[in-house]
Amino acid sequence: MWDLDVDAHIKNYWKKRDEAGAAFLERRFNEWELEKYGGSRTDFYNPDTDNPMKLTLFLSFLDVTVLEDAMKPFYKRQASIKYLGSMGRTLVFMKVKGLTPNKTVNYLKTHPFDAELLGYDKNMDGSFEIPCGETIRLNLKNRFGVDGVKQIDQAIFIALRMAAEKLGVDLGDCCGSDAFPVKSVSSDKDAGYNGHYKVTGYKVATTESYDPETGIVPLVGDVIDINEDEGKTLLPHMKQLKKNGIHVNDLFVDGKYATISNIAQIEVVYGTSLHYNIADNWVYNEHATPSDMKVEYQKFHNESDFRVFTSEDGMIKYLIKKGYYVQKKIAYLLLKYGLKIKGDKIYCGPIEQSNSKLARAISVDYRAVTDTIKKIKKEPKLKEFFSSIEPTPNLKNTASKAGWGVIEIIPENPHLPGIFAGVSKIIADEEISIRQAIGEDYELTENPRFIVVTESPIPDRLISKIKQVNGIRGITIY
Repeated sequence: MWDLDVDAHIKNYWKKRDEAGAAFLERRFNEWELEKYGGSRTDFYNPDTDNPMKLTLFLSFLDVTVLEDAMKPFYKRQASIKYLGSMGRTLVFMKVKGLTPNKTVNYLKTHPFDAELLGYDKNMDGSFEIPCGETIRLNLKNRFGVDGVKQIDQAIFIALRMAAEKLGVDLGDCCGSDAFPVKSVSSDKDAGYNGHYKVTGYKVATTESYDPETGIVPLVGDVIDINEDEGKTLLPHMKQLKKNGIHVNDLFVDGKYATISNIAQIEVVYGTSLHYNIADNWVYNEHATPSDMKVEYQKFHNESDFRVFTSEDGMIKYLIKKGYYVQKKIAYLLLKYGLKIKGDKIYCGPIEQSNSKLARAISVDYRAVTDTIKKIKKEPKLKEFFSSIEPTPNLKNTASKAGWGVIEIIPENPHLPGIFAGVSKIIADEEISIRQAIGEDYELTENPRFIVVTESPIPDRLISKIKQVNGIRGITIY
């Protein structure tokens, strides 16, 4: 007769019952989540063609802190800030789905679980606090506007780049630039027609990154006229990427991008290997001989970086860099002092300036000033811009003599929005007036500074508060 441990059998029985019950509840919970949200709200996976993920569920996993910080400066009332995450997710959802603001709101009202995934709060009656379509439209058109959306995109892109770096992904390793047509709505009178595409609309020129791990990642883009040359967007794209901290190693383009100017500057100024096909209509230039190149090279014999003995390749690179940096140096001079171009002359207000004296002030050949003026006049947008500049006095060095205060701000990233707004609020809360606020151009200045001149000196107790403003690396109080 064998002994039977009744207590052990009873315990084992209830244990199995508990385990079966837990497994049943977990299975039912997973089925409920799948039915309600389209998948698990806690287990994230990288969606692909074989394993897709519902858009609202994907957006619910996003860390929208960067998006919220970029949107905050556009909201004056602090009470609105709690809705930033859900509003940001909604804007992304609307754009990906191709919905209008009103259709987006109608969808979320009829799909409450999607509204929950986007982060909206639930009311007592079980409905969600979803903004109306007009509110979403006003956010896009009035509150943010085109420039505001670009600033928000900029902040998101920088966060994307930093996240990629942490994962060991170089977004600039392999890139491509191309353009594609976008059909416009029938009521758009500004849209053009292109016979090649057989489309009425616009053209989108983009530069994208490609990596086997990440796939295609859009880096920068422009919407241009459908008949406009997309090759003109290449250098601005490279400048934007450089500003965002991305160096492009290899860039693949088609014939419209492979102009002589683009090839020279991409290869030499930006240090990028440009991959392109030789166009059938390229011809040999009889005047671009080695002797002609030496003549041009000798014009810089007084420069400190001039080398007497250098190869033809070295002379080409030197001339390209000089042409690029000299023009940039002259353009910065015009911007810094508010000098405008009128006709073939440069003026400070109504006072005509001498090209030769301006050239001596920045140590360039006077002919470079003349060439820069000609180049600016050929570009309608540049001509309009540089013919409208007015001089503005910088009060930084005279402020102390008038009893005013000066704050010099060193930004972590000069194109992040909200730096001036954050500092201004702290100063305003102390009931101190701002007499002047100036930001150096971050595209033309290597280490730009923001200068704020106040009606009275800044109290020491505000220094720590100002340093805590998002985007500030350091400050100096005068």
